[in-house]
Amino acid sequence: MKTEKKVKKKELIKQKDRDERGGRAKRLKFINEFYDTDKMRIVLGTSFTGYILEEAVNSFIYGNYIATVMMTQSVIEQTLKFNLQTESDMSFFDTINSCYEAEKISEEQKDAFHKLREIRNSYTHQPKYKRFENISEIDDLLLEDAKFALKTLFLFNY
Repeated sequence: MKTEKKVKKKELIKQKDRDERGGRAKRLKFINEFYDTDKMRIVLGTSFTGYILEEAVNSFIYGNYIATVMMTQSVIEQTLKFNLQTESDMSFFDTINSCYEAEKISEEQKDAFHKLREIRNSYTHQPKYKRFENISEIDDLLLEDAKFALKTLFLFNY
């Protein structure tokens, strides 16, 4: 009996993988429009931040949009702190403002980073998807937030 359940589960996983390939291909195309792994790693400052970047990109490709937002925000925050050479307990809000005041980021970057911070907060403090009844609306919202997060990350000049 257990073997039959395992076989069914494996078949369901294979079918789900086949069904989602088109979406993954579209998301990979989106990434490739903006992303150059080697050049982006130079900007980040630490190898650990590079690993988080890879996790953010892979999360997006595989449709894990909230993880994309969270990981992207982490990459930006760590990169800003590295460039500012500041203590690690400074809030993301203060880090953004300090980098702007120190002329390490542009006003466009500052505004985008704050918007990303607000998006991230909406998932960590009070999930905004609770206001939707239709699951497709949630997926569309999450996808758009993840795309915004990645576009914001790619505002770093490299």
